[in-house]
Amino acid sequence: MLSRKLAVTAAFFAVSAVSAFAHADDERDAAFYTSAFEKLGTSLAETQTADTTNVAATDVERVRTLVGQGQAFVASEKLEEAAQILQRAQVLARFARAKVERVGAEARAADATASAATAEKAVAEVKAQADAMQTKAKDLEARGF
Repeated sequence: MLSRKLAVTAAFFAVSAVSAFAHADDERDAAFYTSAFEKLGTSLAETQTADTTNVAATDVERVRTLVGQGQAFVASEKLEEAAQILQRAQVLARFARAKVERVGAEARAADATASAATAEKAVAEVKAQADAMQTKAKDLEARGF
């Protein structure tokens, strides 16, 4: 579970780092965009692996399509178009990651709720047993035992 959390955190920071580079005002070259699309692809693979419920499958495929388009723009030296595609792909990748994390959080909340309900039931049972024992003790005490 901890390794999964670390992977999710690492992927989030990778997407954030790529995003920070994409928003810089200075000019970027083809190598920058190639690297950014590769990093986005790696982050996307991590998101897909974490998406055990396939809640973000459509978004992941959209990002993959955008990455392919962006790489094609880089190959044809259309860097302005590549920049726009990169920005769209990053936003959609973050959205997909957020969906996956939301589902995970909801599952953990449901588990916690179920555990709390089980614990409350156990408390009620133990309280009933304690009350019964207290009643027995008072009864025995009243009879002189």
